[in-house]
Amino acid sequence: MSIKKSFFISACLSGFLFATSAPVLANNLNNGIHFYKAKNYLMASKLLEKSVSESPRNWRGHYYLANAQMALGRFTTAKYHYELVRNLAPSQVIQSRAHQAIIQMENMRLNANVAAVGSNQSARATVDHEAVLQKNKRRILAEAEAKAKFIERAAENQIKAEKANSNFWMVNPQGEQVMVIPWQRENQIRQEAANNAQHVRQTAQRNADNVY
Repeated sequence: MSIKKSFFISACLSGFLFATSAPVLANNLNNGIHFYKAKNYLMASKLLEKSVSESPRNWRGHYYLANAQMALGRFTTAKYHYELVRNLAPSQVIQSRAHQAIIQMENMRLNANVAAVGSNQSARATVDHEAVLQKNKRRILAEAEAKAKFIERAAENQIKAEKANSNFWMVNPQGEQVMVIPWQRENQIRQEAANNAQHVRQTAQRNADNVY
């Protein structure tokens, strides 16, 4: 085969390879834009990532990739590609769109942070309110228990006082002479005290249950 013929075949093959590779680059971009407009942002991102990797200075690839990433909530990646668009796009209109998109994302992020703070504050307020309620309930029950114990102690003191002034006496198992009162009277004092103490405790429990 002659040198001229070999050169001609090589040139044809080179031209063929170049011709077949160029549409692939264009297809990644065009298909990516197609999927973006169809709102299939995940597939659009995959194709447009290939497009900007193959043609990093093509602003359209970065622009639509940024749009797709923003739609997916990937603000950091979207901002990166919008910034590239501001540097690469020949049109001030496109540069302005990229700039406005960056501002919009920052506002969305700020609003999300404010909402999160508000939610945390609301949660803390709920927890604080519940803590106050529980504290008030414990206080009510503790005060009632102290009052009930006082009633019970007062009953025992009353029994001791009445025994001290009694005209009745008996000998205990130790052989000691002790003053006594009728057992019916002693039981009466203790029963009245128990009833009063129970009433105090039950009233306190109802009051605690109604604390909101």
